[in-house]
Amino acid sequence: MVDVTILAPNVQHCATGIGGNPLDLINGHLTEYTHIPVDRGTPTPPKGWFKPRFGHDPQQVWHYVAKVQRFQSGGYEVTLTRQDLAALAALSDAPRATGKREQGEQNENDVISSIMRSKRRVRHLIKSMGCDRLLTLTKRENEASAYWSTDDWKQAWDRFNRACKKMGVALSYVAVLERHKKGNYHMHAAIVGHINVKHIRQIWWACCGGRGLGNVDVKMRADLSVHQRRAGLAKYVSKYITKQANQSEFNKKRYWPSRHKLPDLLRIILRADEAQAALSELASTFGLDLDRLKETAYSFESGLGFWFSYDDCLDAPPVPF
Repeated sequence: MVDVTILAPNVQHCATGIGGNPLDLINGHLTEYTHIPVDRGTPTPPKGWFKPRFGHDPQQVWHYVAKVQRFQSGGYEVTLTRQDLAALAALSDAPRATGKREQGEQNENDVISSIMRSKRRVRHLIKSMGCDRLLTLTKRENEASAYWSTDDWKQAWDRFNRACKKMGVALSYVAVLERHKKGNYHMHAAIVGHINVKHIRQIWWACCGGRGLGNVDVKMRADLSVHQRRAGLAKYVSKYITKQANQSEFNKKRYWPSRHKLPDLLRIILRADEAQAALSELASTFGLDLDRLKETAYSFESGLGFWFSYDDCLDAPPVPF
C-alpha cells in the first residue's frame, strides 16, 4: 500500500511542525483502485491510484483523474484531466525503447518535452523543500576568453557548497544558470532559510579567484505568505529552464538540486463525468473554497481539465456555528 496521506488545506503547515492533523484520504474518502473491466483492457492499474469510496462507476469509458503532487514542506499541485483508464493501462504495458540515445536521435519535440519536465521538476523541488530565498551568484568577467563554461560553474558551485558545509551552513537548494546576452552566465539558486551574506561572500570570492571577483545577493519577499513565497520563487527560478532551449548541450542537466525526495504522486479517479463537476468534487474533498478555486485554477484550452496549486487563499471558511 502506498502512502496517500495528504495534508488538509487548513492545516498545511503540519509538515513543518506547526500543528494540525493530516486528512487520511484512505479511511475518510478513498479506497484503493484495483479493477478495470476485463473486456476493456488490463485488470490492474499501477499503485497509487484511488477512487471515491462510494458512487464510482467502473463501467464509464472516460474518467476524470486528479493527479496530486504533494510537497514535504506542505501544499500540493493538482492536474485534473479526463482519461480512458483502460487505454492508459494498455499503454503502460506496451514495450518501450531502452538504452542511451545518440545525439542525432533527439528531435525538436524531445527537446521541448525534456525542457518541460525539467521545469516542472524544478518547480516541484523548490516547493517541496520549502525554499524561501533567492541566492544570486555572479562572477566578474571582462574578456570572452575568460568566461566560465557551464562545467566551470558546476565545479565552482560544488566547491562553494563544500566550503559552506565546512563552515556549518548546509544549503538546501535548486540552482539554475542564466545566460547574459554577451554569452557569460550567472546563477540563481532557490534556498531554504537565513544565511550570513558577509560570510558566504568570502567563500564565493575564493571560488572566483580572489576578493571582489564575484558577488553574492540574497533576497526574500517578506510581504507574502509562506505558500505564496514558495510558489513565486518556484515560478521565477523555473522560467530560466525555458530560456535554455537553444543553449543546453545534449544530455546535459539543466539544473542542480541538493538531495531531496518528492512524495509519491497520488491519482484519484473521481465520480464526476464533467470538468466543472470534477473541480467541485475536489474542492469538497480537499476543503477548498470553490469560488476562489474557480478563479485561480488554470483551465486547459480543451475545456476538459484544470491545473491548480494550493494557496492559503483557497482555504474554505470555517463553519460559523
